[in-house]
Amino acid sequence: MLNRWDPFAELNRLTDQLMTGRPVARVFEPPVDIVEEASAYELRAELPGFGPDEVEIEVDKGVLTISGERHREKEEEGKAYRRVERVYGRFTRSFSLPDSVDADAIAAEMKHGVLTVRLPKRPAATPKKIAVHSTEEVKSAA
Repeated sequence: MLNRWDPFAELNRLTDQLMTGRPVARVFEPPVDIVEEASAYELRAELPGFGPDEVEIEVDKGVLTISGERHREKEEEGKAYRRVERVYGRFTRSFSLPDSVDADAIAAEMKHGVLTVRLPKRPAATPKKIAVHSTEEVKSAA
């Protein structure tokens, strides 16, 4: 499974940083682990603070896309932030699926801030013999 990288997005970020002389705000991109087992792949994404209803998963044309949005907490009157390190905003992660994945059997669950997506593999095709039949009538010798 491959992560679909957008080189132009990275180029735009680096160009902005170079032109302004200051670092560009980070984009929220949850870290992902992908594990292959004999019968399935398992993708795990760290999404602390997200509920199952705040994450969208879609499969289209062999690409699995996970997206969601982390909203900034409302600032309270009389409080001033001295440091903000958490990243907010919309995220999208896309992964090309191997042909062996059964897209109709994909399942996902969220537990303790970790999204687990199970991607079952289709059974491997096994060789089989095909009988050859004739559609011609056999004429008997007279």
